Amino acid sequence: PIVKSEIGNSGQCYYLGCEPIYEADSVWWTEILDEPDASLLQYHDAAYQRHKQLTLDIMQKAGDSCLVSMNWNCSSVDALASMRGTQNLLADMIEEPDFVHEALDKTIAVWKKTQLELCELLREKNFGGSSLDWLNLWAPKRHIQLQCDYSVMISPAMFEEFVLPELEECSALFDYCTYHLYGIEQLRHLDMILSVKDIDVIQWTCVSGQPKPSANIEALQKIQKAGKELVIIPPHDEIEFLLNNLSPRGLHLLIHAKNREQAEAIEKMARECAKNHH
Repeated sequence: PIVKSEIGNSGQCYYLGCEPIYEADSVWWTEILDEPDASLLQYHDAAYQRHKQLTLDIMQKAGDSCLVSMNWNCSSVDALASMRGTQNLLADMIEEPDFVHEALDKTIAVWKKTQLELCELLREKNFGGSSLDWLNLWAPKRHIQLQCDYSVMISPAMFEEFVLPELEECSALFDYCTYHLYGIEQLRHLDMILSVKDIDVIQWTCVSGQPKPSANIEALQKIQKAGKELVIIPPHDEIEFLLNNLSPRGLHLLIHAKNREQAEAIEKMARECAKNHH
């Protein structure tokens, strides 16, 4: 089992002065940038120290019974959208690009400082490596998750200007990096994401209301041909198709069975598909 010390997605917002807004199944952040002024972003070490202490407390409580995962501070662009407001940031990328770059520089600097420290701290509870709990992934040494869900709303040119530099800079700091690709709207950015040499894994998210993974099999094959490993949490009726049309090398299908009989049937199917690849 894996547990995680979590204060919400883009938790670096907390270190920069936001307050969490708790809902039943999510955490949001108060907007703190009423105007495009990066000087309003100030690092609050006390907030980070509270999160660090929470992590230490969980590590102590976990003992040797489970791994303790990295948190979900995944994207400085997503964090800035929370702090500034999504609509405001969309306008800023057109009208105030200098502000966006300055604010991102400050947010990324905070991300690097805190994530590197937390990653080193958690290696004690990960056999010297790092784990991502929601993807059931573990890697030796330092393993981080990156993403930019906000990118579903911007053009490739904006992605190249505002997102790609963060991916290149932040992935290079860690030994392994998984990119969380959320939704088919990010396919227009896929070539740039695949160009980041320090991204090792692409996690394809099956978004509700969008076509199943099989409808985008060419994109999935492209990810593998680029030398990236691939993680998918597929519907059960997609498993056989994916096993037959994707390379088994570096393929991770996270499958949840309802009972032993279903698990055994899926295992049997996987073994039969594996024979077809030999």
